[in-house]
Amino acid sequence: FGRALDQIEKGQNPFERQRALTFRKDRRTQAKAALQAPMSENSTHGPLVRWLETLQWPEPVPREATHRVTLEHVLPRAHGDDWEDVFPDENDREMCKHLLGNFCLIPFSMNNKLGNAGWQQKRSEYARLSDSFKSAHEVASERIWHAGIVRARTRRLAERAAKALGLE
Repeated sequence: FGRALDQIEKGQNPFERQRALTFRKDRRTQAKAALQAPMSENSTHGPLVRWLETLQWPEPVPREATHRVTLEHVLPRAHGDDWEDVFPDENDREMCKHLLGNFCLIPFSMNNKLGNAGWQQKRSEYARLSDSFKSAHEVASERIWHAGIVRARTRRLAERAAKALGLE
């Protein structure tokens, strides 16, 4: 880690190839695959989604973007029948609930209000958030929320994370 700190002090990215915090090719492949796999542990995906939110901002990141926020499952973990119409396959629905593309950040206060609401209500509420909530606005830009959208967004977010971590 000492070498990584030296590189940071010199303005170098320690995650770039041939730097202190690089990964072997097989580990890079594993890490990239893990970013696209279902994530059922809040301790794993919460910090990852917060970090991805910060990548969308030039310095400095607005405090509102990552503080007093909570991780939102767009397709809720506990859902009503309206979600089953859009995600008819139970296995697919269960997998999509835990993919990176199904998460965004919203204020704590909104999370209780939305709970397990349907897509149209969630979309409307996400769109009303301040511009500080980039991931929620990205989600709200979708006309409908379905497995294909979740998978495509997961790929985009995984690619963004892999690039930032020097895994490419």
